[in-house]
Amino acid sequence: MTRATLLLSIAALLAACAPSSPVSILTHDYPCYTDFLDGHLVVDADSGVAVESDRGRFPVVWPKGAMGRMSGSQVEVLDSRGSVMARTDTDVRLGGAKVQEGWYACAAWPQ
Repeated sequence: MTRATLLLSIAALLAACAPSSPVSILTHDYPCYTDFLDGHLVVDADSGVAVESDRGRFPVVWPKGAMGRMSGSQVEVLDSRGSVMARTDTDVRLGGAKVQEGWYACAAWPQ
């Protein structure tokens, strides 16, 4: 392995292990509703994450305790236990309902 290859490998490893920066997302303690919305999650400058669907574009409101973080150029949404529940640039089905702030998502499934 050449010195340049070794340095590039170390730089890639360090970048992968670098802490991600937090992202502000909308949260609320609404009850979990029984409607769903299929759409594509996108990064949103105002709400952190929005969903684009055939019903329109809505800021996503996550359950209280959820947190957002950057992962490369995408936003990951973590539940209160720290598990990734959603990631932008993916197609999802969001369980929840339309609320004043946007779409309340109490659950997210990849599509």
